[in-house]
Amino acid sequence: MDKFNLYIDKIDLNFWRELCTKEGKLRSYKKGEYFLHRGETTKCVWGFIKHGYFKYSVIDSEGNIHITGFSFCDTPIGDYSSLVMNTPVAADIIAAKDSEVYVCNRNIVDELFEKEPKLHSAISDGFFIQAYDSFLRAGA
Repeated sequence: MDKFNLYIDKIDLNFWRELCTKEGKLRSYKKGEYFLHRGETTKCVWGFIKHGYFKYSVIDSEGNIHITGFSFCDTPIGDYSSLVMNTPVAADIIAAKDSEVYVCNRNIVDELFEKEPKLHSAISDGFFIQAYDSFLRAGA
């Protein structure tokens, strides 16, 4: 699992944990509850998992559900694309077991990225590397 979410290597987890615990609100999710629903636009799109883990899923044109990713305990959770582009959420994010998350409002992260463009760039680079690596592995 060390290299499952490659973007993690590009961010300071302690920083995000502290930000979310200080500025966010602790929320509990039962297994099967949604952190985010695909297609929604919300003010709460980012958090840090205190306990538990979540799966990201999409539904294809035939109605089949596909798991596209996971966020584990002691890591950030959210839809980065929706966060930075202010667009609807791309995937359902569902608790895979009973979980707790420090949930932050969009404006907290927006303000942070405005003040710290290098932080924003580092996270974007990490996600790009992860997506590119997945693309290369799919073609192999």
